[in-house]
Amino acid sequence: MTRTARSQRTYDHRLKQLVYPTGDIQIAIDQGVPRSTANRWLTSPPVEVVSVDGLDFTIDELRSELFALRKLNRELFALLRLFVVLVKVSGFSLARCRLPEGWKKRAILKAAKTSSRALPMTVVLRVLRLSARRYHTWQRSDVACKLDDMLSCPRTSPHQLTLGECAS
Repeated sequence: MTRTARSQRTYDHRLKQLVYPTGDIQIAIDQGVPRSTANRWLTSPPVEVVSVDGLDFTIDELRSELFALRKLNRELFALLRLFVVLVKVSGFSLARCRLPEGWKKRAILKAAKTSSRALPMTVVLRVLRLSARRYHTWQRSDVACKLDDMLSCPRTSPHQLTLGECAS
């Protein structure tokens, strides 16, 4: 005997939210919802639904927001172009710059990680003009030596004094 799987229907959460406070299941029944399902909606409050902001905008509001976002996008691209040209013309490169302070390295690591959500890491590193090898070395060093430049890391050289021991 073959059984066909009964597909479960899904209903718009706004319909459930309309039925619960009014207590009128006829609204749902008129839309094709079975009476037993509509009655169940009355016994428990509707679940909170997370939605995308702007779904209830009118066409004119959406067009207005689209034009504002396009304008902002043009402005941001113009600023980015200026920044990239300035960096290229100045000849600045992290490959030729030494950063002994750990907080500077951490700031660059944090900015790269944040930017990598929107851009591929290769692009982020190219914009920063930072080699992938140096970036990954800094990432590994963040735990071992706290990124501050020292002659050698005490964890890799057991005979080396720690910063605290040197300071006292």
